[in-house]
Amino acid sequence: METLNFVILLCCIVVAIGIDYNEPECSDAISLNIDSHSIPCGSYKEYSFVSSTESPTVVVQGVDQNAEYAVIMYDPDAPSKSNHRCRNWRHWVVVNVKEGSLTSGHIKGDTLTEYHPPSPPEGSGKHRYVVIVLRQDNHINPDPIDSSRCEWNPAQWISASIPSGEQAIVAATYFLTERPNAEM
Repeated sequence: METLNFVILLCCIVVAIGIDYNEPECSDAISLNIDSHSIPCGSYKEYSFVSSTESPTVVVQGVDQNAEYAVIMYDPDAPSKSNHRCRNWRHWVVVNVKEGSLTSGHIKGDTLTEYHPPSPPEGSGKHRYVVIVLRQDNHINPDPIDSSRCEWNPAQWISASIPSGEQAIVAATYFLTERPNAEM
């Protein structure tokens, strides 16, 4: 588990400082569903699978019932892999999530950033969408995040909000999608 945590945090840091990498390490402890579609780790989904703005279900096995957790989702390829102006576009941040919420999949906690579904720009290529679940060291102030979604740095946020850093990651997954160019 420590190796997985280190690899996932390293991937976050690598993306945050602008170095490209393949894909983050997958965790068997997490399952993700968006619009009732199961999203296996590392899978590719046609863009049309997203039909609503309802937040995903995120189920994590083996979490501590006495702890609180943070769930984050971001796009390291925004607006495109060749234009990193909005790298790590923040799609969703929920903190102070209780164990029951994680085992049921219906994430309830303090929402710092409302969910925004995957929305790669038309013709921008494949985008990775990363979901990470972290065990919090303590209760996090539920004030919304000030910066724009475009200027977010997940590694910096994790360092500032969850001092145990790499040890805090309990599960991670990602998927790819793209919006093809419109037919003329």
